[in-house]
Amino acid sequence: MKLIKTFALAIAFLPHIAHAKMIVITHPDNKLEPTLEQIRQLYLGKTKSLDGKMVLDPIDVPPGSPLRGKYLEQVVQKTQEQLNLYWSRLVFTGKASPPRKLTAQETVVDWVAQNKGALAIIDSQDLNPKVNQVFTFSD
Repeated sequence: MKLIKTFALAIAFLPHIAHAKMIVITHPDNKLEPTLEQIRQLYLGKTKSLDGKMVLDPIDVPPGSPLRGKYLEQVVQKTQEQLNLYWSRLVFTGKASPPRKLTAQETVVDWVAQNKGALAIIDSQDLNPKVNQVFTFSD
């Protein structure tokens, strides 16, 4: 009986999980409209600004996050191993630093809301009025 209840509960939340979208957020004063390629360039440390003025500080999608697989596939287009090697080389040569690491999505949203240059990828369900949504990934 307990197994049936657990299974029913899992099925009840499945549509909620399946419809979650990955989005990019920025500080509410930031009115950027980045393309996917610009987001990729930011997250790979190839650029720090989209407008030549404001330096952006991308926040990493943490390992273990339900979004990590989509992030690796759609944004950086690398496996986790490839990404680790990529950042090892750049950090060793001093050419770039990896995105800032924070732990919880609530912390990410708060960080972005308080820092004008912050940019993060979150689940659309975590969006709130404290931040500005600037990009939505396709499924």
